[in-house]
Amino acid sequence: MEKLERYIGMNIEASNAMSMRDEGSVGKKLKAAAGWSQDGNGDNSSGFIALPGGIRHVNGMNMYFGLQGEFLTATQADATYCWTRYVRSGADGVNRGLEYLSGGFSIRCIRN
Repeated sequence: MEKLERYIGMNIEASNAMSMRDEGSVGKKLKAAAGWSQDGNGDNSSGFIALPGGIRHVNGMNMYFGLQGEFLTATQADATYCWTRYVRSGADGVNRGLEYLSGGFSIRCIRN
């Protein structure tokens, strides 16, 4: 997802940083133009169509439906954690962080 972030407007320093990165309003460009709660729709100018599928925490709780879409990346940090990116309602950025591998996240398949 890092390559996509850079392609649609985020600089390399921001794409490598952890936490919410607002550089280039990349989150707004990734989010679907409809389906987000609290007036959090994006403009989908990237064609990615990120939907607010929420997440499943390791304790089994499902959270943030309609408010957040958290995507598993192909990069595992170690035996316990994976890198994720998420977009959320009310924010135009993208968050980069670590989550437990045993959590539940959205995925986006790409064609080679």
